[in-house]
Amino acid sequence: MASIKRKGDVIRVKLEPEERMVIGGFAREVSELLGGVAAADPDPLAALVGMGSETSSTPPEDPALRRLLPDAYDDPAGAAEFRRLTDDELRRGKTSALTRLADDVEESDGALDIDDETADVWVQALNDVRLVLGVRLKVEDDHGNWRRGLTPDDPRKPLIAAYDWLAGVQEMLLSAMRR
Repeated sequence: MASIKRKGDVIRVKLEPEERMVIGGFAREVSELLGGVAAADPDPLAALVGMGSETSSTPPEDPALRRLLPDAYDDPAGAAEFRRLTDDELRRGKTSALTRLADDVEESDGALDIDDETADVWVQALNDVRLVLGVRLKVEDDHGNWRRGLTPDDPRKPLIAAYDWLAGVQEMLLSAMRR
C-alpha cells in the first residue's frame, strides 16, 4: 500500500510495483488524451500572444477534455478568444506534469524522495487523472450518490477502485506537503 510521509525537507513516497504501473499508465493515457502537444512556437512573441498557433477556439468535444480545459468565461466570444490564446500552453503544462509523474514513478524502484516542487507537480497531475476518471465514471457529486445502483458485477468497479485509491494518494501527498 502506498506510503507518503514528510522526512525533513523531502517527502518520502513508497509505491508497490502495481501502484507505480497504475499511476504511470493513467498519467500517460491522460497525456495522450491531451494530444501530445508539440514544442513551443519558436517565436517567443508569437507564443506569448498565441499568434501563429493552430489552436482552435472551440471547446473540445470529449467531455473529459472539456473538464480538463474548461471555458474561462461564460461569454462565448470571450471564452473562444481565451481558449485560442491559452490552449496550447495549458495542454503543454498538463502534459508536462503528467509525463513527469509517469516518468518518476515508472523509473523508480518504488521508494522516491521528492521535494515540494515535485510534489506540487504530482498533485496537479493526479488531479487531472482523477478529473478524467470522474467524467468517465459520471461522478456528479462529492457525497457518493452517483454510486447508488451499482451492481456487484458492474464493469466500472475497477475504475471506481482506482478513482478512490488515487484520491487517497493525492490526500496523503497534500498532507505531507502541509507538514
